[in-house]
Amino acid sequence: MTEYNTKQYYAGQRSTHRRAVYKGIGLTDRDLDQPLIAVVNTFSEVCPGHFHLKNVVESVKNGIWQAGATPLEFSTISQCATQVLGLSGIRYDLPTRELIAMDIETIARLQLFDGIVIVTTCDKTIPGALLGASRLDLPTMIVPGGLMETGWVGGKEVSLADLDEKVFSGKIFSMEEELIKEWENNIIPGSGACPIMGTANTMQVLSEALGISMPFSSTKLAGSAAQLRLAKEAGNRIVELVEQNIKFSQIVTRASLANMIKSAMAIGAASNSILHMLALSHDMEYHDELNIDFIADTSRKIPCVLNTKPVGDYYLTELERSGGMPAVMSVISSELDTEQISVSGKTLSEICENGRLAKEEWENSEAASYRTVAAGPVIRSIEDPVMDNGGIIVLKGNLAESAVVRAFRHSKNQFAGSAKVYESQREAMAAVEAGEVKKGDAIVLRFMGPKGGPGMPDCFGVSGAVVGAGLEEDVAVITDGRFSGFAKGVGVCQITPEAASGGPLARVRNGDPIVIDTVKGLLQNEAPDFEDRIPAVCPERREKGILRIYFLIAGEAREGARL
Repeated sequence: MTEYNTKQYYAGQRSTHRRAVYKGIGLTDRDLDQPLIAVVNTFSEVCPGHFHLKNVVESVKNGIWQAGATPLEFSTISQCATQVLGLSGIRYDLPTRELIAMDIETIARLQLFDGIVIVTTCDKTIPGALLGASRLDLPTMIVPGGLMETGWVGGKEVSLADLDEKVFSGKIFSMEEELIKEWENNIIPGSGACPIMGTANTMQVLSEALGISMPFSSTKLAGSAAQLRLAKEAGNRIVELVEQNIKFSQIVTRASLANMIKSAMAIGAASNSILHMLALSHDMEYHDELNIDFIADTSRKIPCVLNTKPVGDYYLTELERSGGMPAVMSVISSELDTEQISVSGKTLSEICENGRLAKEEWENSEAASYRTVAAGPVIRSIEDPVMDNGGIIVLKGNLAESAVVRAFRHSKNQFAGSAKVYESQREAMAAVEAGEVKKGDAIVLRFMGPKGGPGMPDCFGVSGAVVGAGLEEDVAVITDGRFSGFAKGVGVCQITPEAASGGPLARVRNGDPIVIDTVKGLLQNEAPDFEDRIPAVCPERREKGILRIYFLIAGEAREGARL
């Protein structure tokens, strides 16, 4: 390769000090006379989603060496928020997205690279990788960590979401110790993203839709030979992107981000993905067009065609067998800009065609005839979708300028109930467990937003308790916080403006009549004096570090809750 960005910094006498630093880790003149590729490793021992990534990273690096460039690995954080669901530590979950983005941006700017590959799996790390990469605008590749196999308990396939509901509902206390151990030992059989369409897998598959990951890569089983081969190909391909000087912004265009949003509807995406896509849109300065209103319109136009949990019937492992994300995009290809280019060098049109062929091959196989007969195809048609809408409903009304609902097939279009106001998750969860929350109640969980939390905590502890108590369709949870991709039930989240900024939730009182209408897109408090009330004041927050920063400057949910 004759020309590349770092050549000017590592050639000649004025570059001696820089070359000396890398010779200190064993690099040779030949290594320093070729492009330098950053490889960001999010491996950690605190998260099954990232525990296997050392081998994936090695495959990427081998591919880079093979293609004639020099890989340089550095690490950033990853976490599993399950450990702090319902606890105060959950407030740090979303801020990890910003820390990861800043980490990647900072190290890459300090160390001088020609391209970057980010190997990552879970729900804040992929968005953080996207935000960091958008600020660098280098040739970029994201390598998804892939899927976890399903767990098996009592002869049935299960996932961590099933156990979470038992814990937060209190049902765990009535289970025999032997059964509890069976769940503990078998619910997570290995590494990768939990095998339902939670936020982690939503962001993995959407990285393909965006074009920033290799086709068919997001649904490979974690640690599989197929995944390692694709990782090596990604290493090859990043060097070609450097040679061609194809930067992040040339892949992540307005049209490709619109494709990502449309694909989110087709898969029945987790509601957290809306925050992350809005944050990326703002960072890329596409938000004049690709905003919460675009998302609302898109959800009305693009149906959910993917029949996977928690919206549908199948685990994500069946999506891999059915042709992966390219197969899903092939079904809605008429709604996509198929001229967009992926990091693979292929157009989306070519990728969709490959997905269509893979889908047909699977559906015509003998294995498909007995694996998917009960619930029909894993990937349905636009004419016979899982849901007529995209599964993400944007609400407006006197309770919100915007709010987000994740719809399910069995979801009611309307809910009317009486408000029960809580200002901490622990208080709300205790009320559910004590039987104080009844059918027809609307739990209003406020001061959970970006500033109010601070950190915009995941409120799955509350929604999980409601579902576990058998009140899934009879009690609503309304919050300016977030919901996990595992969450089910009637849940309204990401309310803008948040209560801590004087938003409408701060004026809600116990007993207020609350109306949710997903057909009309309405979230309303029908108390006659509601508009005239003085807002409640956010409890004092004496935080330090990243939470202090969120308290001071975090943006609203409709802007991605970004710093």
